[in-house]
Amino acid sequence: MTGEHEAQAEATDYLRTQLVSAHSFEAAKNVFFAEFHAAAAAERLQPFRAACLQILLDPPNAFAVPYAFAYEARGFLHDHTLWVLPQGDQPCVPRPELLAALEICLARPTSINCRDNYYWPIVAGLTKFVAGDRDGAFRLLALSSMFPDFYRVVSCDLGGGAAFARTYPTPADLLRARQTSRFVRDAEFVTRFSQPPRAVICTAFDRVYGKAFGLAWIRNAETLAPHGVGLHFHAMFRNGIDAAMLADFVREAAALGVPLSISAESGIAYPQAYFASARFLKGASLLRAFDCPALLVDADAFIPDPQRFIDEHLPAILAERRVLGLMSDGPWQGYLPWRRFSAGWIVCPNTQAVQDFLTCVGDAIDYFWDARDHNWWIDQMGLEVGRHLINVDRAAPLGFGQIYLELPQVIDTSEGFKVEKISQLPEMRTRLDAGMSYWQALQAFALE
Repeated sequence: MTGEHEAQAEATDYLRTQLVSAHSFEAAKNVFFAEFHAAAAAERLQPFRAACLQILLDPPNAFAVPYAFAYEARGFLHDHTLWVLPQGDQPCVPRPELLAALEICLARPTSINCRDNYYWPIVAGLTKFVAGDRDGAFRLLALSSMFPDFYRVVSCDLGGGAAFARTYPTPADLLRARQTSRFVRDAEFVTRFSQPPRAVICTAFDRVYGKAFGLAWIRNAETLAPHGVGLHFHAMFRNGIDAAMLADFVREAAALGVPLSISAESGIAYPQAYFASARFLKGASLLRAFDCPALLVDADAFIPDPQRFIDEHLPAILAERRVLGLMSDGPWQGYLPWRRFSAGWIVCPNTQAVQDFLTCVGDAIDYFWDARDHNWWIDQMGLEVGRHLINVDRAAPLGFGQIYLELPQVIDTSEGFKVEKISQLPEMRTRLDAGMSYWQALQAFALE
């Protein structure tokens, strides 16, 4: 047996062993999801794909079939050797071999005849998407989630964005979404800057994240304040506004000399995805109010080197006219439209074009919002659609750049940092000490 065949046999045996005890779709998904990421990190996607095919053709149980199909296809999409990598400003382009491999996956009777394989139209849609057919892609993605039990099978990032169940919007669709918006798009300020800042770091949070990260952001910004950098919090509450928490922020900012403005909203009945989307739904309103460039960031991020920010990053932000963000292409998750433009941190110059872009992003979130409440990645879907549609019929196109190239190490974060900070809150500590898991405690705290 050759080394390649040994690797394939080993990967197949491992998957099969793990799947024997996977007695639900969720358990089977977790097996494929974990092994895909391990294979991608170790650059062994080829034996992983072969193992998926063997499981598809001879499954240990019915739960494995949809994921064997989906993750074989993802193993092709994620393989950088199957893409023409970008040169300069040119995007990644799929090689003919990639499209042919995906068509073979889609043509297998086993994948089509499985009545639980809701991934088939998702993979078909992604095949069209990477080939450049957005309209055809989103028709298939929308159709995939029409099944009432869609979420019984599809619960990972590979298919999660398909849950929005909408065709690709036109500018007219976005205008109608704005005119009939279900959301309040203008920010309501609790306190404003006393003096106009040169630039603003803007983050948004619910009560949990506010308690975990609000004061830390104020202290992180202390060194920046003398250089004209202000801090804006958009605070969101399911019940009444936590006036004591906001007062703590105002008091700490005043003590440290940090310019602080706060907008707030209460009585929020939307699911958790709204809290990730709010800074984009209100982004154009906030940028107009700031009247200066803004850096939109996740609440659980931080500035690792404030002095470098002052010396290098701030001058670049003030001079920039493009939107800078974390954008992916091709095999770097760029084959998923809802993961092409990360929402983590974005530089927004103070121009009318950028206000129009943020309006477009908010319109797209409004358009795609799913009343069934499954809206993860919708903020990133809005950013990608906004990036694509903002320059339709625009005489002077708005440019986009990579923030990690233009502003290296401007912001940092990690899952460990987030979990550690949130776990230290007294409201979390009490629940964790009582035996709740981190996620159970977080959910209970968030609903208070």
